Amino acid sequence: MSLLLSFQLEDAHYPIDLLPGRPKATAMDDLTSKVGNIETTLHGSHKQLQTLDKNAQTSIGGEVRGIRNALTNGEGKIQHVSSEMRPFLRQIRCSDPDTSPIDLKPQMAWLSTNLGKIVSELETAQSRADAAIKYTNDYTYKVMDVGQEVEVNRCKLTEAQQDGEALASQAQSELSVSETLLAATQSKIATKESEIRTKTNEANAKRERKKKLDSEISDKNWKIYNAEQKAKRKKGDALFGAVSSSCDNTS
Repeated sequence: MSLLLSFQLEDAHYPIDLLPGRPKATAMDDLTSKVGNIETTLHGSHKQLQTLDKNAQTSIGGEVRGIRNALTNGEGKIQHVSSEMRPFLRQIRCSDPDTSPIDLKPQMAWLSTNLGKIVSELETAQSRADAAIKYTNDYTYKVMDVGQEVEVNRCKLTEAQQDGEALASQAQSELSVSETLLAATQSKIATKESEIRTKTNEANAKRERKKKLDSEISDKNWKIYNAEQKAKRKKGDALFGAVSSSCDNTS
């Protein structure tokens, strides 16, 4: 509620709202709270991106290292099989199958075992590659989701900033109106005070004149009273003198 100052000027009643911007306080508080929530969300998104980046480096990096290890192990096994098979293949090419047949079973069994190990390393590399791709896709989608959330909150923050500028402009406008009303009110109050002082001075002057007139009337009444008393005494003295003279004549 606005704080109103009212005063009486002659027969008119003038209400003055000293805080016209007060109803906007709730809107400004809501806007401040909204901006605070947006900033908190943006901070949370930033931390979430940091966590995603750290987890991606750990998980994807681990899979990449696993791929490299598997390929390195596979390459080592291929080189080992190749080096082991060269003498055997030369022996096969140089031997006569009719005179000196070669038993291939042990070498084939050894070759099958080592080729199985090579295939296992390649399968491991493939599995780690699939896992790395999956982690990469998950990371990409999560980053996109966070990015969309950040973009939405940035738009909200921009809107909040625009709302804040509008509220500030409105508050400034209302403040200017309030200052104008306050100046007009102060001028009217000063005029009224001047009128009151003038009327007070006039009333004081009238009281002084009345007091002086009452004093003059009182003096005149006293003089009249004294004159009447004096006349009565003279009349009494004259009557007494006449009576005394009559008595003397009779004697």
